[in-house]
Amino acid sequence: MRDNEQRKAYREANKDQINAKGRVYREANKEKILAKGKAYREANNDQLNERKRALYNASREKRKAQRRTRTYGVDESQYNEMLARQSNCCAICNTHKSELKKELSVDHNHNTGKVRGLLCHSCNLGIGLLKDSPSVVFRAHVYLIHHQEVVCT
Repeated sequence: MRDNEQRKAYREANKDQINAKGRVYREANKEKILAKGKAYREANNDQLNERKRALYNASREKRKAQRRTRTYGVDESQYNEMLARQSNCCAICNTHKSELKKELSVDHNHNTGKVRGLLCHSCNLGIGLLKDSPSVVFRAHVYLIHHQEVVCT
């Protein structure tokens, strides 16, 4: 224990000198160091890729949550609360989140910014393409009913 503390104190006191020595070594042995790194990456490529993928996925979820909070003011706990209230399903088509490729989107009123609920990508896109207008959605409903084909089994 005492040796560790002494080493630590020595390194702290001589930090600049040690760093300079390291720079000189790295400059003199650049090719050797690069070859060693390349050999390590080739030997451990699968492990390194797996680690990169895990880090990317972890940060990806974090970035999604940050964007949701920044854009809609809905933090992770509020999102999970809304998800539970909707039984993990889209508020319109009632498709369970396990059946979807993407996570449920936060739907909001574009005029007021108020969050309405969680929708699957298709329903959220559909509402957006119908201009978030109840009258347009109603006319689309009437149109579909009018042109509904009778299916006989």
